[in-house]
Amino acid sequence: MEISALDLLNQMKTQKINLIDVRSEGEFLKGSIPGALNAPILNDDHRHQVGLCYKTLGQDKAIELGHSLVDPVKTHLLEGWSKIAESDPVYVHCWRGGLRSNIATQWMRENGIEAITVSKGYKEIRALLASSLNLKTHFFVLAGLTGTGKTKLLNSLPKTIQIDLEHLANHRGSAFGSKSSSIEDSQPSQQTFENALGLELHFHPEPFVIEDESRAIGKLQLTKEFYDLMQAQPLILQEVSLEDRVSNILNEYVLESKKDPELLQKDLLNSVSRIQKRLGGALFKSTLEIMKDAFDKKSNERHQDWISILLKSYYDPFYQSRLDKSKNQIIFSGSTKEVYEFIIDRTGRGRTR
Repeated sequence: MEISALDLLNQMKTQKINLIDVRSEGEFLKGSIPGALNAPILNDDHRHQVGLCYKTLGQDKAIELGHSLVDPVKTHLLEGWSKIAESDPVYVHCWRGGLRSNIATQWMRENGIEAITVSKGYKEIRALLASSLNLKTHFFVLAGLTGTGKTKLLNSLPKTIQIDLEHLANHRGSAFGSKSSSIEDSQPSQQTFENALGLELHFHPEPFVIEDESRAIGKLQLTKEFYDLMQAQPLILQEVSLEDRVSNILNEYVLESKKDPELLQKDLLNSVSRIQKRLGGALFKSTLEIMKDAFDKKSNERHQDWISILLKSYYDPFYQSRLDKSKNQIIFSGSTKEVYEFIIDRTGRGRTR
């Protein structure tokens, strides 16, 4: 039994599904579908062996080798797949909906698990999600100077009308953007990020709202096509005082940080170092000194000092220049509350999550 990649995505719009990716762990790390669980039928080493056999001895010998590698661990594999299968049915994909997924679904069915192969596999799912990046043409971009609380406003909106790019990228989208230094909380791969965004776009009716971002979000990048599309959309400008923006950044990056204080200080100092050239030597040196003094004295006032310097000397001029070039696209500007009400009215889709 098979399901097309498009039908699978449409089902994911309305219900939680059990999706098993039987590709190798290396393939999965390179790119995966949001919500998929990796349970390889061939691990990286096995896949490498089969690949070499295919190149030197042909397809039949490669299939024979593949069976000799997986047959001895069939019971172990079925135990793993059974644990993943929270409820029927289970959807299974490999790279192209070929041998690996067909073998996996056959074994599952023989053991009483309703398993369905995703036709054409990951390759087709990814192609559909990639096309979603270029299909949406009617959305709004939430703009505002650094520290206005755009992400907080975005997340206060109903889920049906907002897409949080920073959440998908696991990054705050600035020189200070890393949310965590741990491996577990690192950014996803480029393919996985694009898949996640494509899935969000596939789910969302128009119009919706996204936050204004640079093309690069940490180590990841928006596709050129989607970024160019963003640049052509109407802007909604959130306006907040400098004092409140400094307070927002202090809370988000310092007071509410879950990092160890020494690690937090190191990370912030490194972040300032990355923009040293734009700050200039003297300002860079004085900013570092104020930042170190703030941590040494545990002084919120000193933290506000270095944050204010960076906003006025680096972030605001840079972002204001971008806004000036796009001023004809601004369709509304106002306070956080006013912007919220405007978005609700213009999208026309509810006030609750």
